[in-house]
Amino acid sequence: QPALALGDVLVSLTLGVTLYGETLRGGWWLAIQLLCVALAATGVTGLSHSHTPCGQPGGTAETAVPAGHKTG
Repeated sequence: QPALALGDVLVSLTLGVTLYGETLRGGWWLAIQLLCVALAATGVTGLSHSHTPCGQPGGTAETAVPAGHKTG
């Protein structure tokens, strides 16, 4: 899934520039664009490596908490 999430953005960018003649901003906007790409890549990578405790899939009946139930 991480490859699809990042690949979709890169393919969209490539198609926009090549097929539709869109241009990318330069100058100080380039730094912001690169920062956003780095943040997106970090987020996607972090989410792809996250897992629930004990290898349990999220949202199972054993770990579910009823709505409105206060824990602690």
